[in-house]
Amino acid sequence: MRIARLLAIFFFLATSSTLLAATKAIKFGKLVDGTGRVFTNAVVIVEDDRVHSVARGDAPIPSGAEVIDLSRFTGIPGLIDAHTHITYYWDGMTTPRSEPPRHPAITAFLAQENAQKALEAGVTTIRNLNAADGTDLAIRDLIDTGKMVGPRMF
Repeated sequence: MRIARLLAIFFFLATSSTLLAATKAIKFGKLVDGTGRVFTNAVVIVEDDRVHSVARGDAPIPSGAEVIDLSRFTGIPGLIDAHTHITYYWDGMTTPRSEPPRHPAITAFLAQENAQKALEAGVTTIRNLNAADGTDLAIRDLIDTGKMVGPRMF
């Protein structure tokens, strides 16, 4: 399984509102912290969809936490894409600049695929560069409320 896919799974598991446990303990064999330091046998504690702590070794796991064992893998911080057009849709026959006119609801629905692909590539934050009819704002709000799976949007 590709590392980007694993990161997307990690992000989804850590932020999914469908899982019951408000606290999750995610174990990694190695974890890169964003400054270049590498933790071995890392434990990431996520509380209410936010990283609460990162420790190495046999860190205590809070009582009642859901344990997600990814100890065979290396985790990295989520990537940021500062130039996206999340509402562009490629169907193999059109290009984004020559898309047929669509209702904003259809555009938002089709954009779910792009949001999912961003997460699968390890991108957890995007900046979208405008979309017709405020569709990107609607997508951002759907993601923020947990009604659509996708990266944090600015």
